[in-house]
Amino acid sequence: MESMSNVPYVMSRESPVYGGVKMEDLIVKDGLTDVYNKFHMVTTSRLSCCRSPTFPLRSAVAPRHQGNCAENTAKQSRISREEQDAYAVGSYSRSQAAHQAGVLAKEIVAVSVPQRGKADVLVSEDEEWRRVDFSKVPNLKPVFQKENGSAAPAPAVAL
Repeated sequence: MESMSNVPYVMSRESPVYGGVKMEDLIVKDGLTDVYNKFHMVTTSRLSCCRSPTFPLRSAVAPRHQGNCAENTAKQSRISREEQDAYAVGSYSRSQAAHQAGVLAKEIVAVSVPQRGKADVLVSEDEEWRRVDFSKVPNLKPVFQKENGSAAPAPAVAL
């Protein structure tokens, strides 16, 4: 289960530089970063993305969100918005079919979530596949690049 609202700020265990300790937001530092390259997207004159041989593992490029990497990959690979939407619908459909067929039943453990002043809520399945409204998918606005962007919320991991 994701819980981005509970992600802490952290401090490095290394010796602090003169002037104090810098706190970092783990959502930006770790939660939405390409873990292999320590950055979200490479900005260059040509379109290249996260796992580029041009850039070493420890690139000095400033971190950017994975969504920007998705935008960049879509442009570089010429993946249209329609193709991204079709992939999202297919993914949700496969998830729905797997849940309904009981394929994932052995992998999911029910968790009781205490409520204030109410009965506990039992979470016994992944709920995301039930939440999607396929009719809204083509109308979702791009999130990371407002103009000429194509990465919308539907194909993204639900957080």
